[in-house]
Amino acid sequence: MHDESGWFVQAVFVAVGFFFLTREVLQVLEAERTFYVMTNRRALILRFPFASLRGKSLTTFPLDQLRSHEKTVHRNGEVTLIFTSALEPEAEGGNVAQIGFKRIRTYSALEPHLKSVMFAT
Repeated sequence: MHDESGWFVQAVFVAVGFFFLTREVLQVLEAERTFYVMTNRRALILRFPFASLRGKSLTTFPLDQLRSHEKTVHRNGEVTLIFTSALEPEAEGGNVAQIGFKRIRTYSALEPHLKSVMFAT
């Protein structure tokens, strides 16, 4: 006897696998199209999304509000700095966006400036 519902279970597994693979590829492509700048007054994040019809976006974070940050060092040596979290205005369901520099390769060049801003009185 052949089980007719087996194809549905297989399709679900394929769809979930495709979702996870596609998500990783899109994150890599978007990371390559994201630029970070730190001035003496603010952190700027300029994105040119790969899979978005909205075009480019600019996020700014005033450095006078930066008193701490969450630092994550990835296995490949890249560093993620999260300055703050905020509710995404266009997101339904209350998605929280983490604002910061993600997967940067040149943290050693940024670190002295970041420390001087954080410890300024």
